[in-house]
Amino acid sequence: MGNHVCIVLAAGKGTRMKSSRAKVLHPIAGRPMLYYPLQTARATGAGRIFVVVGHQRAEVEQAVAAPDITCVVQEQQLGSGHAVAVCEQALAGCDGDVLILCGDVPFISVATIERLLKEHAAGGAAVSVLSVHLDNPHGYGRIVRGSQGELHAIVEHRDATPPQLLVHEINTGIYCCRAPFLFSALRQVGTANTQGEYYLPDIIAIGRSGGLHVQAVIAEDWREVEGINDRAGLARAEERMQAMIQKRHMLDGVSILQPSSTYIDDRAAIGAGVTLHPGTVLQGQTSIGSGCTIGAGSVLVNARIGSNAHIGPRCVVQDAGIPDGARLGACEHVRPGAAPSRPGPSTSIA
Repeated sequence: MGNHVCIVLAAGKGTRMKSSRAKVLHPIAGRPMLYYPLQTARATGAGRIFVVVGHQRAEVEQAVAAPDITCVVQEQQLGSGHAVAVCEQALAGCDGDVLILCGDVPFISVATIERLLKEHAAGGAAVSVLSVHLDNPHGYGRIVRGSQGELHAIVEHRDATPPQLLVHEINTGIYCCRAPFLFSALRQVGTANTQGEYYLPDIIAIGRSGGLHVQAVIAEDWREVEGINDRAGLARAEERMQAMIQKRHMLDGVSILQPSSTYIDDRAAIGAGVTLHPGTVLQGQTSIGSGCTIGAGSVLVNARIGSNAHIGPRCVVQDAGIPDGARLGACEHVRPGAAPSRPGPSTSIA
């Protein structure tokens, strides 16, 4: 194992999505939202990743299958504390740190997690929680601090007193814990709360009562720790992810004439000097060679476009290749094995 391992919570149904699909499998820029925290965990050097699965477990397991990932089943969803506790056997013998991430928080950055890990180590903490200040903290667990700013506890919104409800610092659900403390504390967590669940945040008060150092590390950007809970949140996430993906491509030399009307799958590869006209849609594992022009309203799905090709407006290229220098007129539809009606110097379709 590396310096730390990671648990990603992904067992919930996500009832507010009003969907037959598990919440963490809903796509953002063509990938399940669960993909993004897993990538963050890898980038921080997690030696092993444990994904807690429950609702639609087979589908989630298939989506995350990789050599560095172990799925742990939470048969009943009895709260966040229970979700982590089911990993105890899988982490037997682990005496390092455990990073806990949420499968429905896709924008958490590597830099923020690295700062959490660094401050956790520097403080010699038994548990460090990532917090953030919100203008409207309604519905979130509150960070309760003492007169010197020390962390005392996390209190869920439903269980908070009127003075605690005035607190704007909230729990993000992201933690770093020493493994032996984590599972010892979870065995002490009860269900004396309005939901009758095992709350993971209760380990803060347990650690403090045991004389251990507990702390909250404040995240700088609330958008990083925003959870996706419903379709409106999913739409906001898609818009933000598109802005990030498009900026990445533009910095690499791609011209996007109207970003607001352009869709680019996170898996798409685009060469330098490409121009995307308004309404371009790039889905799946589409690749575009350098120097191409993609006309307005064109849709490319798992397409392979050679260098210096010209795709006219409102074309569809699906599961097919276009050779270097080829030209498609307006409204052409290229399917697997079909040649464009107006080929360039080469007429073969890869």
